[in-house]
This record gives sequence, C-alpha cells and structure tokens, in this order.
Amino acid sequence: MSDDRVLAALAQLVEGHTRVEDRLTRLEDRLTKLGDGQTKLEDRLTKLEDGQTKLRVDVMARFERVEDNLSEIRDDINVNMHRADRADDNASHARDELRSMWRAIQKLRTRVEGLEDKGEA
Repeated sequence: MSDDRVLAALAQLVEGHTRVEDRLTRLEDRLTKLGDGQTKLEDRLTKLEDGQTKLRVDVMARFERVEDNLSEIRDDINVNMHRADRADDNASHARDELRSMWRAIQKLRTRVEGLEDKGEA
C-alpha cells in the first residue's frame, strides 16, 4: 500500500510538473510575443526618429530659402530707395534749374520790354 501512495504522490508530482511546464511554455510564448512587439515598437520609433530628422532638415532648408528671399527683397528695397533718392535729387536739381531759367527769362523779358519802350518813345 505504501507503494501505491508513493506512486500516487509521484503521479501527482508528474502531473504538477507537466502543468508547470505547460504554464512555462505559455509564458515563454507570451514573452516571445512581447519581444516581437518590442522589436516592432523599436522599428516604429526608429522610423519616427528618421522622419523627425528629415522634417528638421526640411524645415531648416525652408527657413534658409525664406531668409534668402528676405535678403533679396531687402537688397531690392535698398537699390530702389537709392534710385528714388537719385530721382529726388535729379528732380530738385531740375527744379532749381527751372527757377534759375525762369528768373533769367523774367530778366530778359524786362529788358525786352524796356527796349521796346525806348524804341516806341
């Protein structure tokens, strides 16, 4: 009888061991799936980092283009302001010359009228 008890206890141990092995196998499977999930997440993170780097490069390139365009606009404004200043100077000079010519014409007119008055008298 004692052999039966030993065999029964041994059978229970084997059965318990089998259940532990089954649970361990399921745990290993779950751990494998978890590892696969982690690998996928790492891949996605790497893609995200690559995308972020590309975005950063694209944004910086865009900033540089905008900065270049603003510099060109600023240069155009400076050139046009210089031209406007020259045109204003030329207009002032022309106005001064016209005033001088007008005074000279007035003097000539006064002389001509004076000569005409002497000739008629």
